[in-house]
Amino acid sequence: KYKQDISQLDYADDCKGLTTTVDSGGVCIYIKEFDMTPEKIAILVHECVHATQQRLYLDCNVDKREMECPAYYTAFLVREFLTKMTKMEKQSN
Repeated sequence: KYKQDISQLDYADDCKGLTTTVDSGGVCIYIKEFDMTPEKIAILVHECVHATQQRLYLDCNVDKREMECPAYYTAFLVREFLTKMTKMEKQSN
């Protein structure tokens, strides 16, 4: 389902990552050819910040002066994404 949603989005060919909300209401992060290199992890963190902004400030109306909430949510997103990627990598080996 996510690939179908992502393929319909309008983004630049040189775009390294993209964050969007999908029909189910979830936030989807797309990164071309992800691997565990510092460059790709930095792109992941960048996109997680966008996802945090989307979820907290647009969907949940969290006060923008609250400093800890975005940090915790971004850490949650990065941890969950890397956990899933690690599991997928182990299954493919």
